[in-house]
Amino acid sequence: MRAPYRSTSTFSSSFGPGPLTPAIKALVVANVAAFLVSTVVPEITLSFGLRPADVLGGFRIWQPVTYMFLHGGVFHLLFNMLALWMFGVELERTWGSRFFM
Repeated sequence: MRAPYRSTSTFSSSFGPGPLTPAIKALVVANVAAFLVSTVVPEITLSFGLRPADVLGGFRIWQPVTYMFLHGGVFHLLFNMLALWMFGVELERTWGSRFFM
């Protein structure tokens, strides 16, 4: 038995912004790797975590970039990577991988 009408709907359901893009994938891998390293060697946060006095007084100019890869725990890492996926995929598609990075 056939349906009495044909559906012309173009509706499709999906969850989230889609699969990981190349730059997002690289950032997720870098964040997870940095988290694992900082878990094994906690002293690394003294060199790579952001301390304004060290940036200005100690000339540790890498800290404003490297602190972004350090996380306070597993849930901090997971929620940050979720937000990166949710918002970053669309931004990377719009801006392009090079500009996004």
